[in-house]
Amino acid sequence: TLLSSLPRVLGPGETLALPVTLFAAEDGLGPVTVSADVDGPISLSDRPDEQGAELDFQDSGEQIAELGLQSGEGTGTATVTVSARAKEHEGEGYRASETVHLPVRAANPPTVRDAGRLLAAGETWSQRHSAHGLPGTNRSRLTVSSLPAMGLERRLEYLLGYPHGCVEQTVSAALPQLYLSRLIALDEEQRARIQSNVEAAIQRLRRFQLGDGAFAYWPGAAVADDWGTSYAGHFLLEARRQGFAVPAGMLENWADYQRRVGRNPGGEPWQWAGQAYRLYTLALAGEPEVGAQNRLREALSAQADADSRRPGYQAARWLLAAAYQQMGLNDVAGELIAGADAPSDYDRPGPTYGSALRDQAIELLVRDARGDSDGAWRQAEAIAGQLASQQWYSTQSTAWALMAMARFAGSGDAGEGYRFAWRQGDGDWQEIQSRTPVFRQDLSLEGEGVDLAVRNDIERRLFASVTTRGTPAPGQEQAAAQGLGIEARFLTLDGRPLDPGSLSQGTDFRARVRIVNSSGRDLDNLALTQVIPSGWQITDSRLAGDEQAAPLDYRDIRDDRVLSYFSLAAGEAREYTLGLNATFAGRFYLPGWQVEAMYQGDTRARNKGQWVEVIRD
Repeated sequence: TLLSSLPRVLGPGETLALPVTLFAAEDGLGPVTVSADVDGPISLSDRPDEQGAELDFQDSGEQIAELGLQSGEGTGTATVTVSARAKEHEGEGYRASETVHLPVRAANPPTVRDAGRLLAAGETWSQRHSAHGLPGTNRSRLTVSSLPAMGLERRLEYLLGYPHGCVEQTVSAALPQLYLSRLIALDEEQRARIQSNVEAAIQRLRRFQLGDGAFAYWPGAAVADDWGTSYAGHFLLEARRQGFAVPAGMLENWADYQRRVGRNPGGEPWQWAGQAYRLYTLALAGEPEVGAQNRLREALSAQADADSRRPGYQAARWLLAAAYQQMGLNDVAGELIAGADAPSDYDRPGPTYGSALRDQAIELLVRDARGDSDGAWRQAEAIAGQLASQQWYSTQSTAWALMAMARFAGSGDAGEGYRFAWRQGDGDWQEIQSRTPVFRQDLSLEGEGVDLAVRNDIERRLFASVTTRGTPAPGQEQAAAQGLGIEARFLTLDGRPLDPGSLSQGTDFRARVRIVNSSGRDLDNLALTQVIPSGWQITDSRLAGDEQAAPLDYRDIRDDRVLSYFSLAAGEAREYTLGLNATFAGRFYLPGWQVEAMYQGDTRARNKGQWVEVIRD
């Protein structure tokens, strides 16, 4: 019998000592040869003595051989097959083997770069483009659009790759996918992937729903999230309308909750925005609460002068207008819109996770539904310009903006076809007639790069861009601190300082991270991400000696990382402790750990990563 011991993941450039345990059930097997075959982004050690081993089984029992593995610069899934055979009994079936599939993943987040050009009628854009990042993480794509350039690839990558998963972020990743077919032509594989993603989001949302029908911010929480409840219901309604299977009980319980809570609009602008969203979703469900809508309309009118610039007030007017519009009461909706002003600036996202971009997206949806083509186009240009910039936007803002642009693209002149041509290097021109607002073409940018040319063959302007995605190699991230501070220390179980750079195999120890809020204001929805080296394993923090854990809103423990979520008052500092074990011998990379405000991109901190070694016991 043969048993190999491998970690759950490995990283690029790492080395691993692979112990192989053999069990002999009878005496006299004699010499046994142990070897390994590997495939994918991994290879056997360069050292001959680590490429194979020979054990001598004169007696029954257990012996351990040790092989060496090393990963290259690429990523992917490696296949490791370990085999053993008794030399003197080769024809008698004395063989054993085991195959393990080992993911080789890059711990750093991917980066996305894009370059673009507005093409006038007949104009040609030529530029050299190169891939970046580790081999196996590269992906490049040409995008040509009749809509204003909006950084579509980069923004979609951000949503789909976002590592955190509260109710808002779960919905934000899935909601725009319901409308992608209005923007781009999807093949069968892409349609199947979207189908799978949306269905997975529906199932995941069941973990957030409370007994009263509301949705909590985190699974297992006991308190309803006001905006998140409407947001989740909005997504479920739209998914059902597009033919996805949504459990009837989820929506029935949600609608009951919305009606109960909708009787009181609240007295603050953010509460009005939340109430207006609630009433809009009830109207979408075909169960409008006209009395509550009228009461909110009166409250908004009474406070127009005092609260018109406060965050949430303008969003409330537009969302309430959308509710009346959904009912066919266009005149009432028009009155609300006529009294609306430009979106407010948000000094912080608040309970609605708001931003000026999010509110502009709401306005675009309403204008487009009303048939206001001029106003909708102006708003679409403004939204697209923000999406195309390098400005950071939250998952909430990005999702609303992409949803609004996709729905706008599927209506009116935005969906007209166009012609253009493109070529790569010295190849022939590829003439394209696109029937969707956005055309996408995967590219292969190998080596030092490829020259790409795009030619506009119509009398109106087109927008062309090339997006490249790649994951940086370990060690390239830099320490940073803006509004938050982070300090990591490693300790023995009795509290003495420990150097993580070199640990004996089997060592139990603790990582203690200190987070400081230096922003000058209270911060909610902070996320601490701790990616663990491949050779370490996470142990229970209390068994490691953490008698009193600091308060957390939620903690997500995965194979190779721990994600912790919490809030900090202005000036507050807090420490979190994590129990670890140096399990596998080898050389591994410890990525920089980071803390960020999930809805305020300018508030984050990160320390620098380092290589660590686990010494054979």
